[in-house]
Amino acid sequence: MHITIQQFWDTASLKLHIFKVSLRNLIRSPLEPVLHATPSRLTWLGIYALLANVIFYIVWSIVLPQPYENGSIRAFMVTFGAFMIYLGLRPRHINPFTLSLIGLIFWLQLPVVTFFMYLANGGNYVWMSTLTAMILVYFVLVDWRIATLGTLAGFLCSGLAYLLTGPYPPFPGDSKWKVDLFVIGFVWGAGVVIGMSAASRRKLQLSHMLTTIGIVAHELRTPLSAIGLIADATDRFTDTSTDDTLKPKLKDLADRTRLLTIQMNALIDMQIANASIENLRVRQDRVLASALVSDVMNRYPFKSSKEKNCWQIDIREDFTFVATKSLFDQVLFNLTKNALNALYKAQSDLDSGSIKIEIMVDGQYGILAVHDKGIGIEPKLHNTVFEPFFSTNENTGHGLGLTFCKRVVNGVDGKLTVRSTGPGGASFIVSLPRVNAIT
Repeated sequence: MHITIQQFWDTASLKLHIFKVSLRNLIRSPLEPVLHATPSRLTWLGIYALLANVIFYIVWSIVLPQPYENGSIRAFMVTFGAFMIYLGLRPRHINPFTLSLIGLIFWLQLPVVTFFMYLANGGNYVWMSTLTAMILVYFVLVDWRIATLGTLAGFLCSGLAYLLTGPYPPFPGDSKWKVDLFVIGFVWGAGVVIGMSAASRRKLQLSHMLTTIGIVAHELRTPLSAIGLIADATDRFTDTSTDDTLKPKLKDLADRTRLLTIQMNALIDMQIANASIENLRVRQDRVLASALVSDVMNRYPFKSSKEKNCWQIDIREDFTFVATKSLFDQVLFNLTKNALNALYKAQSDLDSGSIKIEIMVDGQYGILAVHDKGIGIEPKLHNTVFEPFFSTNENTGHGLGLTFCKRVVNGVDGKLTVRSTGPGGASFIVSLPRVNAIT
């Protein structure tokens, strides 16, 4: 089969475009200061850092003495290891701040201290091999973008510290630093490629997982359709029945079944939308905030009239924004579901006003605020709740709803935040760039 030059060029252009899109998505994806920061992982990393620094100090200062070793630096690193063990054993203290602090610890332990020890020991083979290994370890532990820049910044800081302190043993030979520089550069480049490859794989795994969630949710429609047909058949049987005492019961059963079908289909729509966070459909609609809220409240599958009546809508000042309406329908669906779950967890009586939606204007931004009097959210979790697969509903939540909301709101240059209100309760604030009212 012959391929023309034009076909070859078109194929190459398409592959180049796919590569550019993939690279752009990798670069723009949220930063992770520490990869897979589970309590057990932090515990074992802390144990390794603590024991390794003790053992290395004994080996390099007593068993196999090196030109330079520093007990104060080792004690400093041991303290960092103990801190990671503490966090691993106290997972409630793991939050964005402490994860950023751990990322700083990794930076100090790996590129900074290791490169400094390499320089202070005259670039001998022991520390040259240690340095190359630690570069690769750094790319495994933190986000590849942080590791890429952090390695360079660490080398600069270490070089400055080396020049300002000392003197230290000289490098043996004029050309050795050139050879070492080439090897270090090669290992650093390999680390970048490995980090990008791992990030791409994680993104692909996430995409496959979300696709599976969407498929499973979609497949649930088939049995629901059968349940709907059963409700219709029950209605027909009711109409032909001659038993006047049975008719009301059959009618009530059919209505309840049909309501359950409607509720389940709405929940399926919600899960399919949440599973599409990696491939959001972008369309520009002019959306009136009050109409959006009213539409969602009318279509939300409330389980009872008490659930529906616990809501209040306070329109202080209406506004219009430009976005994809169907996506913002799902944003409000998710926030509604979370507010109701918070009330149930707080064992609330679902009194009127237990949940309130405020519509207001603040300068150039319109505000949609959802307030609830539920169990509340701890301040240390205010950023964590938006991360994929994080859920406070341990047995029922999949942790995608708020991630979906955050990405949709950010996609229109808006902002989604959460704050605690009093001893219990929480408020989710959606700030959106507003436009002139619809005429």
